[in-house]
Amino acid sequence: MAISLSPSAASQPDALGVPTRLAAARLHEAGIVLKPLLRSAGLSVRQINRKDVRIGVASQITFLELAARALNDPVLGFRLARDGEHRLAGLLHYVTASSQTLGDALERVQRYCSIANAGLVLQCVEACNLTIALPYASVARHSDRQQMEYFVT
Repeated sequence: MAISLSPSAASQPDALGVPTRLAAARLHEAGIVLKPLLRSAGLSVRQINRKDVRIGVASQITFLELAARALNDPVLGFRLARDGEHRLAGLLHYVTASSQTLGDALERVQRYCSIANAGLVLQCVEACNLTIALPYASVARHSDRQQMEYFVT
């Protein structure tokens, strides 16, 4: 099954790229050559090595799916979030970690989510029950398993 990027890299929303960099490190540790996977996702080694460079969300989705296949790990996104350094998410980590309650954390994540990933829009609605919706902005949702599992974890 081929994964393709629909929007051009210039027009797609971008992200900090934390799960992409964590997946690249895991692939490197496993001895898997990165360049072909990066190229297939429209990424470069330079983008992975520079933490100040944002990564297109569609490219991140594609790369995470390719990495999961290469590592034969269908729950890679979950494992990256579980094992990764959360401070790499910068502001998003700090606003949640400094929250007194889960409600405060969700409110702050809702406000700052787009800084970490402009392709995700977190919406929390509290009525009788708390509802959390994660619609996408300019990204095809059907191909996004690993990134979503990373984010939700």
